[in-house]
Amino acid sequence: MSISHDSVRSMFGRKDGKLWLATWSGRLNLFDPDTRHTTRYQQQTDNVKDIGHDILRMVYQDSQGMLWLATQGEGLIRFDPRNQQVRRYRYDANDANSLSDGDVSSIYEDSKQRLWICTYGGGLNRLEPGSDKFIRYHHDPNDTNSLGTNTVTGIAEDKSGKLWITTEGSGLNQFDPDTGRFLRFLHRPDEQALQAIAAKKSPSTPKQWYKPMNCNCTPLFHPTGKFIGKRVTNFTTA
Repeated sequence: MSISHDSVRSMFGRKDGKLWLATWSGRLNLFDPDTRHTTRYQQQTDNVKDIGHDILRMVYQDSQGMLWLATQGEGLIRFDPRNQQVRRYRYDANDANSLSDGDVSSIYEDSKQRLWICTYGGGLNRLEPGSDKFIRYHHDPNDTNSLGTNTVTGIAEDKSGKLWITTEGSGLNQFDPDTGRFLRFLHRPDEQALQAIAAKKSPSTPKQWYKPMNCNCTPLFHPTGKFIGKRVTNFTTA
């Protein structure tokens, strides 16, 4: 069987080599590269029908084998491939512990098995293991230690346990879950770089690669605030 749609938005590799695919049509696929066989999770049970009409942005499998699906405007979906049970999390204006926004952009599990959910417009969410209550992190214009913007596009963890968050409009943010404080690294045209607007971190922090959007350069960004790279002005394409 072929994949369910030609527009594949996201994939996640399993330990056995198979690939979870999320498609624009809302269909979830499990693809085996060796046999080239695809299992489509659509309209097989009443539960799976619940994920058949969404625009899926991302598929992510956590350390417990649970699948998490980011949707465009319809919240977060948890799918257990073992029993095909589905749980959907939506934004509820009357529930402060609900997902902060229905437009989910990215999902990530950290080393403590906490799930982090990025949204377009609702900031950042944290979901503790075994909990259905979300902890929200929003931008506060009166607090420079808050999230730089509520439009969050991606997240990753470094070896020290700090989180690095990509945004639209507020550069790269570093978040310390222990203190709850954010650091913002912003573009400065005079340096062709990202510059921290708060205290620098220890030089022992591991290096990370980050490329700001709309930057015609190839940078190596170190979390101390240093930015190594040269602007490319002349190039050819084959």
